[in-house]
Amino acid sequence: MGPAALVLAWCLSLMPLLLERGGSLDLGAADASPRVALIGLVWIALAGMPRAAVGIWDPRAWWVSTMVALPVLVLGFALDQASGSAGPHPEVHGLAVLGFVALAALAADLARRRPRAHAVHAALWFACVAGVPLFAAALGWGAREVGSLAPAWTRSVASFSPLQWSMDSLLGRAPPSAVFAALAGSVALCAIAALTSRGESA
Repeated sequence: MGPAALVLAWCLSLMPLLLERGGSLDLGAADASPRVALIGLVWIALAGMPRAAVGIWDPRAWWVSTMVALPVLVLGFALDQASGSAGPHPEVHGLAVLGFVALAALAADLARRRPRAHAVHAALWFACVAGVPLFAAALGWGAREVGSLAPAWTRSVASFSPLQWSMDSLLGRAPPSAVFAALAGSVALCAIAALTSRGESA
């Protein structure tokens, strides 16, 4: 992540906490570390976004992106603990978000090494990691019948997205086993980025 993306991630992830502090937002209803999940949603999305251009891969870049997110995640974790809204295993949510941010940033940075890897990563990111969860959410929220769900295939594919896991955790709907599916999807994206970027750096 570049400096502009890091500043944007900090601002977007802190904004809900400031709104809650001002009484404009209530994040205490869900029983699943809602602040950590909301912060994670922002950082995973921005850390995993395809980079603007292909370039030389810096092995330190993804790690810096992860460590910069750590103070905000710790703040969200502390607020969840203090408010009593954290789930039964809040530390699992915090570690999962940190892991997802690291894997998302690693995949995006690995894909920068070659144009083919960059194109494949961008397609998978927008189609599967971000696109399917948003598609499923739109079908669920925009349904005419109350309580209707998105098609089963969209929910199945979305379960491998860390963004879907964050959204479900925010609403208290993510079972403990859901983290493994999202972890598998994140690792698979890193593996694909590494395989398609083999060869000389751009």
